[in-house]
Amino acid sequence: MFNIAKLPKFVENTEKSKGEYWMKKLYLMILTLSMLLGVATLSQAADKVERGNVMLLGGNESALEINCRLFGNLSFTTDFEDYTSDILHVGLKYRLGSWLTVKTGAAYDFALEPEKREVIPYGGIDFAIPFGESSLKVVGYYDTNYMGKDWARYQAALQIQMYPEQYLYAGVMGDYGAGAPNIDNQQARLYIGGDFGWRWDKVGLKLQPILFVTGELLHDYSLTYSINKQTDLVLNLNTLYNKDFHYRAGVNFKF
Repeated sequence: MFNIAKLPKFVENTEKSKGEYWMKKLYLMILTLSMLLGVATLSQAADKVERGNVMLLGGNESALEINCRLFGNLSFTTDFEDYTSDILHVGLKYRLGSWLTVKTGAAYDFALEPEKREVIPYGGIDFAIPFGESSLKVVGYYDTNYMGKDWARYQAALQIQMYPEQYLYAGVMGDYGAGAPNIDNQQARLYIGGDFGWRWDKVGLKLQPILFVTGELLHDYSLTYSINKQTDLVLNLNTLYNKDFHYRAGVNFKF
């Protein structure tokens, strides 16, 4: 399912010291390099079955994403985006059968004042419930504390697969709880969306538009170029957080 869960945290923009900014960047670089070294070691020792990926993007917003299947149905996940929320997530996912995944982990919010920062445990589920042998599914998620303390989120949609890598969605999403922002999207929001992907030899294109019933239209476009079977160059353009286009480019390494 395309990820429209990364909507804005809508906190006030506060001036951050240059020292704190670069310390955060340095921390992320060290974490990424450590994970890449670990991934390289695992890749040499493991079989040729793909176990996960490491993606690092930079631009007027930056992102780090790490996914690694540990064993069986258990996976390790990490993600961070410095534009949406400044929250670092480190957690585990366990797939229960073909349609349900449970997730748990810890979140650390760099956007808070240093004295207010704490490690917050989060938990939730992802689901994709099929309707028999048809191309129809009910997909979505529910989680709590993922975007902040006492902040719960949900999303449920009807997914229709038209062709390979071509999906349409119609559903509802929302946020609630004492820690959720006091804005319109704390109420349930109806939307329709698409997840359209194409591939031509080494080039891939993915379009993920989202239209809310209120008339708000969001965009998320990704262009990839495969250097080899394990490494893709990635360019992403989106308006997921406001009406301005945000760009980021980088690399996605599969192992």
